[in-house]
Amino acid sequence: MVEPFRQLVVDREIISILNRGTALNSSKGRLSKKSIKVITQNVQERLATPTKWRKGKYKLETIIDEQALEISHVIKGIKSNFKGFVGRI
Repeated sequence: MVEPFRQLVVDREIISILNRGTALNSSKGRLSKKSIKVITQNVQERLATPTKWRKGKYKLETIIDEQALEISHVIKGIKSNFKGFVGRI
């Protein structure tokens, strides 16, 4: 469920943060609280960004919700097929 969105949301935001020159600090293999806050804020903003999907524009968080619902319908036998989200950059 997460893989179609990870690159588009998380990876892209971390690269964007680093490209802007913001330092992400860590100690003993763990990000600092400040770095976690920066990443979290950027990811939340990205999830609220409208993205093209199915002949419209929807927030990524809405697309994730819809994809989860569709998967559950396939598992329950309500639908016979599932078309996964493909993000475009």
